[in-house]
Amino acid sequence: MDQIVGVRRRIEIKYGSSTLRLNYQSDDAGAPREIYINRALPKPIDTASSSEAAKKFRPQALDKSEIVLGESCRWFNMKPGVSDVSELACLTSDGITLKAVSSWGTSENWIAVSLTRRPVTIDEIKPPAELLMPQTWGIP
Repeated sequence: MDQIVGVRRRIEIKYGSSTLRLNYQSDDAGAPREIYINRALPKPIDTASSSEAAKKFRPQALDKSEIVLGESCRWFNMKPGVSDVSELACLTSDGITLKAVSSWGTSENWIAVSLTRRPVTIDEIKPPAELLMPQTWGIP
């Protein structure tokens, strides 16, 4: 995902079908604000075949689906068991988010405007070298 609003930019890259992600965000002036690499949330589960503990916090399927950009996606509650945050996502069968609705004080809606499936090289997903330099983040 590459989201640009004015000079603000947010990039999220998922590696293959694994749960490894790279996330980057700039601030309101377009300067780097945050970059991290992590393992994403576990894949959503069907509530009918999981334990009570797993149901409480893992994404749960909702009885709703739709077509976005010619791709079928299914809606999930991404934060069940959390009372002060609502996060819903419409995911393809391989986990790509095509639409999202979240609220934590304010509501934010997001919808993909394009989707391209193709092999990519490692050079295409590497962050710019300056983002990995400690000086960029104020680290001496």
